[in-house]
Amino acid sequence: MTLTVVAAPAPASYAERLDAAVRAEFRVTVYRPAADNPVLGRPGPACRVPSCEGERGGRHGWCQPHRDAHAASGLDATAFLAVAQPRAVRRAAPPARCAAVGCTNLAATRGWCAPHYQKWHWRGRPAGFTTSAPPVPTIASCRVPHCEYPAAAATGAGLCTQHRRDWRRAGEPPVVRYVGTAAFYGAKGAYLLHGLPTLMTAELQYGLQRITDLAEGSYAPSVFNRVTAALRAVSGSRTSLLERPFTGWVSHLPAGRSQSLLRRIYDELRAVADDGVDEWAKDRWDLRRLGVHGPQTGRELRFDLIRQPWLRAAAKRWVRHNLSRNTSVGTVRHHVLAVRQFSTYLTQTGTAGSGAAQLTRAALEGFLSWIATDMPHPRTRNRRISAVKVLIQDCRRFDWAPIPATAVFYLDDFNRVPDAKPRALSEDVMRQLESPANLALLPDDGTRAVVVLLMRTGVRVGDLVRLPFDPISYDPANAAYLDFHMHKLRRDHRIPLDTTAEAVIRGQQHHVRSRWPDGCRWLFPGLSGNAAGHRHFAYATVRNRINAWVNQCRVIDGSGQPVHVTPHQFRHTLGTRMINDGVAQHVVQRLYGHESPQMTAVYARLTDQTLREEFDRWCGKRVNIHGHVVVHQPGDEAAWLKERLARAKQTLPNGYCGRPLQHACPHPNACLTCPDFLTDGQFLDQHREQLARTRDLIADGRTRGSLRIVEINQRVETNLACIIAKIEQLEHPS
Repeated sequence: MTLTVVAAPAPASYAERLDAAVRAEFRVTVYRPAADNPVLGRPGPACRVPSCEGERGGRHGWCQPHRDAHAASGLDATAFLAVAQPRAVRRAAPPARCAAVGCTNLAATRGWCAPHYQKWHWRGRPAGFTTSAPPVPTIASCRVPHCEYPAAAATGAGLCTQHRRDWRRAGEPPVVRYVGTAAFYGAKGAYLLHGLPTLMTAELQYGLQRITDLAEGSYAPSVFNRVTAALRAVSGSRTSLLERPFTGWVSHLPAGRSQSLLRRIYDELRAVADDGVDEWAKDRWDLRRLGVHGPQTGRELRFDLIRQPWLRAAAKRWVRHNLSRNTSVGTVRHHVLAVRQFSTYLTQTGTAGSGAAQLTRAALEGFLSWIATDMPHPRTRNRRISAVKVLIQDCRRFDWAPIPATAVFYLDDFNRVPDAKPRALSEDVMRQLESPANLALLPDDGTRAVVVLLMRTGVRVGDLVRLPFDPISYDPANAAYLDFHMHKLRRDHRIPLDTTAEAVIRGQQHHVRSRWPDGCRWLFPGLSGNAAGHRHFAYATVRNRINAWVNQCRVIDGSGQPVHVTPHQFRHTLGTRMINDGVAQHVVQRLYGHESPQMTAVYARLTDQTLREEFDRWCGKRVNIHGHVVVHQPGDEAAWLKERLARAKQTLPNGYCGRPLQHACPHPNACLTCPDFLTDGQFLDQHREQLARTRDLIADGRTRGSLRIVEINQRVETNLACIIAKIEQLEHPS
């Protein structure tokens, strides 16, 4: 029996995989998207006017015609939106054919090709000429590849009118050489891929296909054509985009959408080239290919910048382990930055270059000194040191690297971090931000809803922009609640909603339904480059729009200086407001989902202002032993400080000691005869009870003939009677 060994088929090359991936509709050098294509052929973000197809521009979000109309109307943004009419944008169509039946020439004038127009005109423009027109010679096409216009007559060059003009302006070079670099005419609204190497053309075709399939961004033809024009100019002998680093291509493009488009295409091509390669084994991880939900920017983790092989291998295992435990992408990104910084230090000092066994405590001490100058802020420095410390501990724990047991960080290696400053916005600033006129200046309804909910719910902005489309639930009493996931703490949470916040959410749902009638996953889908509604608002979008809005509104603080506002400050402001309005701290802790009272205590730092206001109101109700009201001027900081220190010094069962803290008390157990004693209406019942006991003592002393007891208690009786009478008068003025 003879065994035949069949060789395994060779894996497909990159060009073969790419060729198999491109669908037939994209295998063209002039691609015209369908009129209903939600991604390609669109000019960009839509105008703020509902149903307007114009392209948004400027800070108010209008298209150019509506921007001009708004300026001429003299109306504010809200009033103009109520009366503005949408406009339609015509899409470019391919060049039409001659109206004569059977004629294959392109139309030139009034729907006829040039020969048929002449015959129709000479015959008096008869009505039925479309079907009775005689045949005419076929007009040759322009010699420029893929140009759809006919060659102009009597030029001798075989070029259309536009290319003949350019050819003459160029000095009439040899036509064969000119047609290889000629511009492309006759394809307004089309994506042009002519004049490129075959493989590069296929790469761009695949890029268009992936952009259409993913529906995560819209790129106008002008953006794409700037990319292809640049590639034609600089590709040279290169046949593929992957033959050159991305930075080598992007330097020839203007910053903005063109670079963004080329980056997306380049990333998709790398995925095809790396097909079958383990992503974890690479030194640059694409989080999308790992199935990790990360931020909408910075989707890559780079380990190639870690110079020490042993440290790079350990860092990759450590980050992979943390991702498997659902550690957030932001945290692991910080871990990678910390290890890269540690690697830079080891490289500069020549430490532990050949292996982990060379790492010593002395090297770690040097790192502490090095990072102190490289990163002066103690909080950030501690985070980097902590990340390296945990990496070293996990390397020993899981046997990832043979780091000596003496190479450790200790608790006193970390820097003392000063208490964070209060971040709540003042009421003066909040009044400006909450003004309906200023809220109307926000660029769109989605951004306005985000800002209002930040103010009224205190939800972190990262959790707010990821709210599902319908996040509201109701209890049996029909009270509304907001259900969401706290990504920082990795657990679900539920908070009550007021009627304003509920109405804002319902209004936002209406706007989302009007734009995505087939449904959308998010309550706040991204407004641009999001035809399918797959992406939510990005944090950077909210931050940048709030910054621009605050600057536009000219918000100032109490000293007249411009204010910088971050989205997270609304959370601090709401928490501080609740504490100052008397909401118990443990209630705020539960409402905010804090795991410890210390986290909530940040919002309680400003409560002295509230206590001071209460103290000022109480000033007119304090009574001394003679029944006189004790008053100090509101705003007297010295009196306020004296009162706070006195309360801290001694709490009496029936009042407060008004004696300075530095002075010893000469009246032990004799407060009701002490000139420093102060009291108010909350102790009225105790005073009445003590007055009754005092009178009993006086009566008993008189019975026994104890004149000293009678004398002492008569003074107490007199003072108590005065105190009670005055407090009753203050409590019940009528």
